[in-house]
Amino acid sequence: MSRVGGGSDLLALRRYELGDSHRLIHWKASARTRRLLVRQFAAENREEYAVWVDTRDERWVRAEQFELMLSFAATLAEDLFRGEKLASVAIDAEPPQPVRRVRDLEAFLDRLAAVEPRAETREAKAARGRAVAGARRNLVTFAPEGPRGVEALVDGRRLAAA
Repeated sequence: MSRVGGGSDLLALRRYELGDSHRLIHWKASARTRRLLVRQFAAENREEYAVWVDTRDERWVRAEQFELMLSFAATLAEDLFRGEKLASVAIDAEPPQPVRRVRDLEAFLDRLAAVEPRAETREAKAARGRAVAGARRNLVTFAPEGPRGVEALVDGRRLAAA
């Protein structure tokens, strides 16, 4: 569905409103209708990702794989942020935290630096289920791959491996 935004594709013409840029006036259509009309453009489609780190000890039985996953998650989050594609981050069953500024990313990286593998309680399992069910598209998760590797998955499809 097209939305109003600052893209390059013309979405519609609408009546001029106080505060509209004079550069958006469609002069030919305005002359025909004898009232000022401005161009509205469709929003550019922007892919955004949510990064979720699962620290359950049953999933990460090897300490070196767990550490690799944390490093991989930090690097991927930073790369997505620099590309303006990181929407939110979460660790375990916590609610997603929006990432809008460098300070938000740094807070996530600080939490990653201190996280430890943990046993999952019944309440945490229920909260994790709600968090995953409520997650939107482009959810980045991490899983062990073989005896030493880690893979990043986007909506269950492999994105990258470390």
